[in-house]
Amino acid sequence: MSLDSFERDFGLRVALNVVDPNSLRSVDARTFEQLTVTTRSQTSRTTSLENFRVSRAEDIVKGVTGTPRDPTIGSRIAGADAAKITYVPNFAQLHDKCNQLLTAYQSDDYKREFAFIDDLRAIRDPLRIAGLNDELIAKLRDRDLGTVHMAPPEVTDVENVDQFALAEFPDEHLLDLDIEEYCVRVTDSGREFTTEQLRKAKVGVTYRGAADVHYLWSVFDCLVAELRHPEHLFVLSGGTWYQIETNFVERVTRAAELRSREPEFLPPGRSGEAEPDYNARAAQEDGVHLLDGYLVRPDGARSPIEFCDLLDANRRIVHVKRRSRSSTLSHLFTQGLVSAEAFFRDATFRRALSDKLREEAREDAARLIPEEQPDPRQWEVVYAVVGAARNGPRELPFFSQLHFKIAAERLENSSFHVSLRQVPFEHLNP
Repeated sequence: MSLDSFERDFGLRVALNVVDPNSLRSVDARTFEQLTVTTRSQTSRTTSLENFRVSRAEDIVKGVTGTPRDPTIGSRIAGADAAKITYVPNFAQLHDKCNQLLTAYQSDDYKREFAFIDDLRAIRDPLRIAGLNDELIAKLRDRDLGTVHMAPPEVTDVENVDQFALAEFPDEHLLDLDIEEYCVRVTDSGREFTTEQLRKAKVGVTYRGAADVHYLWSVFDCLVAELRHPEHLFVLSGGTWYQIETNFVERVTRAAELRSREPEFLPPGRSGEAEPDYNARAAQEDGVHLLDGYLVRPDGARSPIEFCDLLDANRRIVHVKRRSRSSTLSHLFTQGLVSAEAFFRDATFRRALSDKLREEAREDAARLIPEEQPDPRQWEVVYAVVGAARNGPRELPFFSQLHFKIAAERLENSSFHVSLRQVPFEHLNP
């Protein structure tokens, strides 16, 4: 049987249409940040979706198990690609049972409780994937790269990366991955763009203080592409294609736009300037303190975290990242959320941070760190993205916008103020 001869997610659709939403027993979900990790949440008794560790915004639901509302369907149903039902079989009525499941698949009843599953889906249909890959190849060949970028598909050790390397061009090392430069190199070498070529071509890194190249990913895994169709946005990230509903895209983008502010207290960026250099230059402004590289371990944590890159006298906790074609933007938003929660809840974390600053005779910065639990209503978490911002948040990759929305809403639930500041590059006179 070929992979395109059955309906993927058939069982999931059937299960969601017939299951009692308050009688779920397990939920399988995939978080798109961890593309190879699937989690299963189970309960000792049936319950509603809210009691499972599933985010309606972040997770892709792959399967559910629960009790059908209609007992004639069975006493239990589990749905993913296939539908599995528990019932006493009557082979004479097997045809009727199949029709019952087909009718359930064609229903839209799931939209009453589970409409969010249409917002974000990993695509597994080989024919659809092949078509999207063909569109991507055409964009690369035509140099239509406005919505195509190149980025590391994971954030492991990214802060320690010195340069990137392409196995196809071993004599050149790059400060950043750039799709335009890559297309020029491939074209100049006389090669054709194909999906097979992109999957075979390797991308590596060198780490600070070492010359060895570690090849970690394929070029295809490093491509980030957004293809807009009339009804959906299709996003390639980490080697996987996702289908995203247009109205969901607009909700996410609108959330980022509502929190977008001018970077009036930050200097413009400079082309080719590394983040540590930008942070040091920004800290020369009055009342802005450099905390880049200050690592402090929260109480009970396995490893230390960085509180922020910059801290100013107006109680703005600033996290900075270059507007590179990198998934580290998503990491930036998570980092800001984790540090703010530690700052708010962990007296040990605050004390260790202020002690470290005082050890270096940085009393002005240390005085900004309160001993008592801070009032989050007096603090702002600032995400500063250094780079061109012609279209504001709409210029950011969709998943970066989504991670910002998720982080911002969680921070605001704790009463922090949150802003997204897109810092432009300065214009130098010729």
